[in-house]
Amino acid sequence: MKRTILKVGAFILRDNGRVPPELLLFTQPDSNDAPIQIPGGTVEPDEPIETALWREVAEETRLTDLRMVRKVGVSEFPSHLNENDTLERHCYLLSVGAETRDHWIHRVGGTGEDGGMRFAYEWRQIEPDFKLVGDLGVLLNPRDLPELYG
Repeated sequence: MKRTILKVGAFILRDNGRVPPELLLFTQPDSNDAPIQIPGGTVEPDEPIETALWREVAEETRLTDLRMVRKVGVSEFPSHLNENDTLERHCYLLSVGAETRDHWIHRVGGTGEDGGMRFAYEWRQIEPDFKLVGDLGVLLNPRDLPELYG
């Protein structure tokens, strides 16, 4: 049976006077196989997409002083876990409003599949050839996110 799984993704920018601004990325220090990622996750049944975005960002980063810049777009990508599933990821551009540390480790809250995992965050300026794996990287390009490619 074919399914569409709704996901959200957050491209979070920090300006700090740098051109271009920096993007928040994370790795999983307890899993060497996990790729570099952006915050995001699965939309709960009957949960509005933007509600899921704010919930996932808070659970995964503990950042709360953020503002919505705009919706970047929607990507559809086959799931690597189940060939019958399609991931429909709604991605948003957010900016951080307060001073933030350059890097930190956060234990994910909530009851989702990543609850309790440790994520190591850092801010990074994005080079034109930088890629994220799978559906996380579909919208990471100068056309969809010109703000990152000063």
